[in-house]
Amino acid sequence: MSASTDTLDVQALARLHVDLGCDTRALRRFVDDFVTLWPTRKARLVAAVDAHDTDEVTVVLLSIGSTSTMAGAAALAESCVELLREAENLSGTKLVRLAATGDTCCRELRGYVEERYAAAS
Repeated sequence: MSASTDTLDVQALARLHVDLGCDTRALRRFVDDFVTLWPTRKARLVAAVDAHDTDEVTVVLLSIGSTSTMAGAAALAESCVELLREAENLSGTKLVRLAATGDTCCRELRGYVEERYAAAS
């Protein structure tokens, strides 16, 4: 599986691997946790938007954005930055797009890590 450069930042993922002391198991665990937590983060964002809680929307978008940047989920991180500008007026359509972007990033990220870092586990 080759990662789309507009979806994943494989250099960020490589930096994370180095930051983790080149511990491939730790990298795989980080990515697995990131992917596993995605549905919870997505639901938390939807709940915050539904409650019109701009502060919580901002916190959740910052959280998703920062972990996405670390994990190399570039498209998701970019989407979070864009939505932060509109935190007070997020629409369901924009959340659906963010959810789809996150789902794609998670799928590609997991596939890339399984392929690229499989031999070293």
